[in-house]
Amino acid sequence: MDAPNPQFLYARGAASSGNRTGPTATAHQSSSDYIHSHPRRSSAPSPPPRGAGADAACRTYTSLVRQYLGLHQIDAATFYAERYHAHTASRPHLRSASLYLLASCHLRSSPRRCRLVLRDGAAEAGRDGGRWTVDDDCRYLLAVACEGLGYYGEAEEALLAGAIARKR
Repeated sequence: MDAPNPQFLYARGAASSGNRTGPTATAHQSSSDYIHSHPRRSSAPSPPPRGAGADAACRTYTSLVRQYLGLHQIDAATFYAERYHAHTASRPHLRSASLYLLASCHLRSSPRRCRLVLRDGAAEAGRDGGRWTVDDDCRYLLAVACEGLGYYGEAEEALLAGAIARKR
């Protein structure tokens, strides 16, 4: 006959004496005690904190969008990218970065929607009196979306617009 397991004896002795410090003491607790004492952890990141500074909120939104894109959760990434783009409405220096993240999300799910978002963003930048401009990364995404949709002339125009603007 095998020798008794000392760990089992220790846990049994701890449970019978009312002391719950043994390695398997949680086995003697009720399941509801265990569930309530250990909060459920979610793999989803939490939304940006309210009342945080503008830079902290922007970093948080950017982090959330990239994290969800990395997990291939396009709908969640698009939601946070839209929130981030709305958050930067009064911040022209961040507007192009938020537009790029939003267009990246749409490019993965719908190139047509990506094209519309970028064209609207470019039109908005033009109406805004030049306070912000669409950068080369956004023009490249527009070209990729147009190429995927078969609008080759528009894709070429998007790529050349950056080259023409730099020559001026």
